[in-house]
Amino acid sequence: MNSLWLGSTTQASSFNGGNTWAVNPLSSNISGDDRQWISRDFGATWSHVVRVNNGSSTRTAIQPWVVAGDPGKVNITWLGSSSTNFMDRPALWQVFLAQSQNDFASVPSFAQTTVTGVVHVGPVCVNGLGCASGTRTLAEYWAPDAFLDGNALPVYPDDKNSGLPSGAARTWFIRQTAGSTIIRTVP
Repeated sequence: MNSLWLGSTTQASSFNGGNTWAVNPLSSNISGDDRQWISRDFGATWSHVVRVNNGSSTRTAIQPWVVAGDPGKVNITWLGSSSTNFMDRPALWQVFLAQSQNDFASVPSFAQTTVTGVVHVGPVCVNGLGCASGTRTLAEYWAPDAFLDGNALPVYPDDKNSGLPSGAARTWFIRQTAGSTIIRTVP
């Protein structure tokens, strides 16, 4: 599932024969949608942009990650809030996952689910070292993957439920236990 960062806001994943996915929030400086592009020729050409997140509980979507599986199958996770501004003090943040089983279709479809309860309350700055104090407590502790059986394995930061006196984030994971998977051909 080879994942890597490209710059500070774009994430890419490739699996099986040079198919490459890239996901990026609408902008690194404003709230918006997560979007994806696909290349089926090692990045020489790219598909049209496809919106991934949907619904009032994820009006703002930031820090997307993509994990590719079998051809045309992909999981995309992100931090989402019903707030329209990622710097809102009352914003409630949750981890979301969208899975596509037909990502090579001209209009791919996504099954979206809320993975966690609230993992953070307040602003989430995405400007790195330029962030005001207290707005970057989640950092970038993301490392989603797929388990050996193809089930999603989101790894995410949580500073709301950490139980630490400092309020620092801990890294958690959750494993998918039912539904469609992105890998059917287990080695």
